[in-house]
Amino acid sequence: MLNFLQRFRNQAMRHDEVDSDWSALGLPLENVETDQQIARYGSYGKLIVRLAWEQFNEGKLDDAINNTSVLIEDTNLQHNANYVLVLGAAYYVRGLAYEEKEDRRNARANFQAALKLIPNYEFARRAFARVQN
Repeated sequence: MLNFLQRFRNQAMRHDEVDSDWSALGLPLENVETDQQIARYGSYGKLIVRLAWEQFNEGKLDDAINNTSVLIEDTNLQHNANYVLVLGAAYYVRGLAYEEKEDRRNARANFQAALKLIPNYEFARRAFARVQN
C-alpha cells in the first residue's frame, strides 16, 4: 500500500487529472491562480482535498479526516484569502467523514466552518441541515 507521500507524488505527476472534475464538491476549485507560489501551494491543497475525497468515497474515513485536518490546521491556509475554497472543501469533506461515522457534533462543526468561510456553499448548507436534527 502506498503511503501518503507516495500517493501525493503520484497525484502530482498526473497534474492534468487534478483539476478535472470538482463538481462533486460543489466548488470551483479548478480556478487558475496567477502567482506561482499561490498556484503551487493551492495545487498542494487541492491534491490533499482530492486524496481525502477519494478516501472518503473508499470508506477510509479516518484517513480522510486526518488528511483534511492537515490542511485545516495549516496556518498558511488559515491566514490567506487565496485558499478559502480549498480550506472550505477540506472542512466539507471532513464533515462528510464525521457524518458517515455518525459523529453529528463534529460533522455539524465542520459544515458550519465551511459555511463561515464560504457562506453560499450550497453543498455544505444542505449537509449542515441534514445533521441539525
